[in-house]
Amino acid sequence: MSKAKCAAFLALLFALVPTLARADAADEIIRSWMAERQIPGVALIVLKNGKVLKGENYGYSDLARKTPVTDATVFEIASMTKQFTAAAVLLLVEYGKLGLDDPVSKYLPDVPPTWRNISVRQLLDHTSGLYDDWNENNEYFQSRNSDQEFFDALKSSKLKFAPGERYAYSCGPFLAGMIVSKVAGVPYAEFMRKRIFEPLRMSSTFVNGHGPAKIDAAVGYIMRDGKIQEGVKLSPPAHGRGDVGISTTASDLTIWLSALSSTRLLTKKSLNEMFKFAKLNDGSTVPSGLGWWLNPIRGEPIRHHGGAFRTGFNSTINWYPKSGIAVIILANRFRSAANDIGHMVAGVYDPAYIPVSRRKPTDDREPDRAKRLYDMLSVLSRGGEDVPSASKRFPYRYYEKEDLKDLLEGSERMYFRGCDDISRRHNKVFGEKVKEVCFFELNGKDRRPVSFLLDARGKVLYVEPFEY
Repeated sequence: MSKAKCAAFLALLFALVPTLARADAADEIIRSWMAERQIPGVALIVLKNGKVLKGENYGYSDLARKTPVTDATVFEIASMTKQFTAAAVLLLVEYGKLGLDDPVSKYLPDVPPTWRNISVRQLLDHTSGLYDDWNENNEYFQSRNSDQEFFDALKSSKLKFAPGERYAYSCGPFLAGMIVSKVAGVPYAEFMRKRIFEPLRMSSTFVNGHGPAKIDAAVGYIMRDGKIQEGVKLSPPAHGRGDVGISTTASDLTIWLSALSSTRLLTKKSLNEMFKFAKLNDGSTVPSGLGWWLNPIRGEPIRHHGGAFRTGFNSTINWYPKSGIAVIILANRFRSAANDIGHMVAGVYDPAYIPVSRRKPTDDREPDRAKRLYDMLSVLSRGGEDVPSASKRFPYRYYEKEDLKDLLEGSERMYFRGCDDISRRHNKVFGEKVKEVCFFELNGKDRRPVSFLLDARGKVLYVEPFEY
């Protein structure tokens, strides 16, 4: 080898070292997670500005047959389906077939009187007041054999609050899927195939029950009595609903993100609607888009959504538009905390997202602050909305008090884990400038980390109660 070629080879090798090191760290995170949670198989793709930084498959899609996960392995993505249903609705808006702010009664005329003011938009951004029927038991989903039967069951339930009053995760996208079918005049699965999957060439993506005859489908697993077992079997209509019913591959999801990064599928106006904060009746906003969560992480904007299905799957897309990084994780084990792992993998490629547990200990120079912020969480857990520590635009109505009660269970205080001054990033949250992000750890049953975004006056702009 000539000196020139040798020098070029060495330069290339040294350039690859940081990438290889990051890849090894990501592998370690995934494999440790799989061992801890007893996850049979995982597909991982990390993107940077649309280009694949890392694509890897781990473990088995089928434990009994010892079938390895491959690029062709199809996973159920459960609630990540909601963003696809939102795209279907937005396409129909573009076609002039419906309006986002039309009442659902325009398309589903037999809804209860209390539902008549719910808009199509509110079905998708979870401000409708509907409850999430996926909290029901398995028999509920095994005994109903049509969308109409699920719809009839939902109609007997009471709204959690008046439409547009606050946010609460719900099965609204299921009804949106019914509206797509009714307005389009074809079954939901057919519309998705003809108007989304085929145009984007997502050849391994389909609504459950409507896939190709031959497919490399992962088996889903759950933990039952301390043992890994196959997931719950549901009725075909339950399995293919517009809020949970899509299966796909990690590779196809890269196509999906590429489409949402351009106007290949949706117009710029539609994309703005998809990624816009939900607006409540009082004019305040909450970080929920159409099929996406938009709550900021570490002061940075994020678009993300997960899926956890009792049939035995857990998935996530964590998309960080400012840094250009996106993490796609598909796993065939229910309730395996894929979203947290997605953030941890992102931390391999951007230090802004390193886990709180890996932060260096530091002294708390403002010990009274921890008590003030802990008291704020306590007030929120009781449904309070008058907290001097918070800014005027703090999204009170985004938080479920039951979740905060669970978060605080067994705790008496918070331990300081450090603050990062991020004022130079010039980030804004709910229209206000962020100065710093401060991390604490609750001493309750789960010892969960919590982060607070603060402005220059020390007012809380946002709380992330589900840190990692």
